[in-house]
Amino acid sequence: ALVIQTRVRGWLTRRKFVTHLVGTLTVQRWWRATLAARKQRRQFLVERQSTVTLQAWWRQVVARRQFCRQLAAGRTLQGWWRTQLAWRRMARVRWAVLMVQRRWRARQESRRQQARYIRLRSAAVTVQAWWRARQARAMFKVQVGAVIVMQKWVRGWSARRFVERKKSALVALQKAIRRLAMAKRCRKEFLESRRIMTGLQARSRGLLARRRFLRLQDDQEYREQFRREAVVREGERRQQAAKTITQVMRVVVERRRFIRVKKAATTIQKYWRGHWHRNVEMAKWTSLANRLSVISEIRLRLEEANAAAKPEDSLGARTASAIDYIFAIKDVAQLICAVKTLDVSTRLSIDCCKKMTEGLSGVTPVAQLVSLMTRCNRSVPHMEVVSTILDTLLNVS
Repeated sequence: ALVIQTRVRGWLTRRKFVTHLVGTLTVQRWWRATLAARKQRRQFLVERQSTVTLQAWWRQVVARRQFCRQLAAGRTLQGWWRTQLAWRRMARVRWAVLMVQRRWRARQESRRQQARYIRLRSAAVTVQAWWRARQARAMFKVQVGAVIVMQKWVRGWSARRFVERKKSALVALQKAIRRLAMAKRCRKEFLESRRIMTGLQARSRGLLARRRFLRLQDDQEYREQFRREAVVREGERRQQAAKTITQVMRVVVERRRFIRVKKAATTIQKYWRGHWHRNVEMAKWTSLANRLSVISEIRLRLEEANAAAKPEDSLGARTASAIDYIFAIKDVAQLICAVKTLDVSTRLSIDCCKKMTEGLSGVTPVAQLVSLMTRCNRSVPHMEVVSTILDTLLNVS
């Protein structure tokens, strides 16, 4: 009967352990999958927010740069055109004065105009300096106010964090001291209770032992009954000891079996994770090798293009040819190609921009482009020419 009970209990215990093991593995897989999904979701949200922020910032920077360039070019063109108009108007007035008045009055008028121009220029320079200083002071005040606000916020945050840490430390110390005092009080009460109970137990056991001893001396039948009870108690004690040993051995056997299963599962997980990590690293190395091959191919193509390039295809030669052409216009299609060449060269090379500001006999390519732009009409080719000339002027400025 004991063997059957042992087999049945062992079978039941194994079945229960297998059920628990399967449930534990299922819960572990589900929880790990949930953690991985949450981690990927958080990473995706962070990357998307970073991408949107970078795109908005870069588009703002590009738009601001384009607007500033167009504004500067418009101002430059307006200043130049107004200067041309003023010079033309002054020439007509001077010619009329020379024809009507005498040379002395014309000389006096020119001196007065020059003095007036100098006063106006000094006044304009003074106003510009005052306005720029005011703008600089306002910007400096704004920056100082922003820095002060940031310093105030950071210092307040640091002070609040220090106060919170100090408060939490004080609360922890108070809790520890209170627990220690309560533990001392409880231990003192427990020792006092144990001393009282030990004294009462010793007195009662001594009284019972004395009574039993006196009864044993007087009654032979009671001594026999006491002996039989002692034998029964000894048998019960041995049976209880056997049960305890059996239970302990079963626990030891089950624990060793659980440790073996756990070790096997850990080994399987270790090998699987190593295999998965190797596959991931190989994929990374493969993608990196593909990128390196693409970069090497691009470098070889660039070297071949540089080797096959001709001197007349360089930016300097193309810029010189386009500048020569705009001084002798013959065809609108070739004119469009020339201004596009100037746009590309001035956008890519600062030397070409410098060459655009140099000219013979006081006529620069920039002035020739502006003159060409004023002679254009509303046709589509001329509109394309004007747009390309504006881009070229922006690049030069």
